[in-house]
Amino acid sequence: MGILYRDGRGVKQSYKKVFEWWEKAAEQGGLKQAQSGLGLMYFYGTHVKKNHAKAVKYYTLAAQQNDAEAQYSLGTMLFHGRGGLQASDEKAAELWLAAAKTGHVKAMYSCGIACREGRGLPQSTEEAKKWLRKASAGGLQPATAALFDMENGAADG
Repeated sequence: MGILYRDGRGVKQSYKKVFEWWEKAAEQGGLKQAQSGLGLMYFYGTHVKKNHAKAVKYYTLAAQQNDAEAQYSLGTMLFHGRGGLQASDEKAAELWLAAAKTGHVKAMYSCGIACREGRGLPQSTEEAKKWLRKASAGGLQPATAALFDMENGAADG
């Protein structure tokens, strides 16, 4: 139901209703899409008060169910030490890698940068290029630019 209210399909669009339905779904049955959606709402403060600690809670629940968007987002929060989390390149990269293996384009980019810099993943130019090529093929412009820089000898992309 939350998606119907979010998209306004057959009902009047209402983010208040989106929140209500996703919260019910997230708490009752652990629906990963609802948990990930709530994480996103709390992270950005979209129609709710911004709360990074709650974003971590919901992203974690969804990431534990292999939701790629939640894995990517939680990894990014870990990388930057947001939401009360201690920054960890290794834990961030582990989550990004899990999401990247399912085809999540931004996670592929993050893996490429992590490999290029040796942050959380072993430093490897070839691995970095592999992930950046995949992200670029997925249409992510920053990946295309980073790959171009690596292949043309630009320092640190």
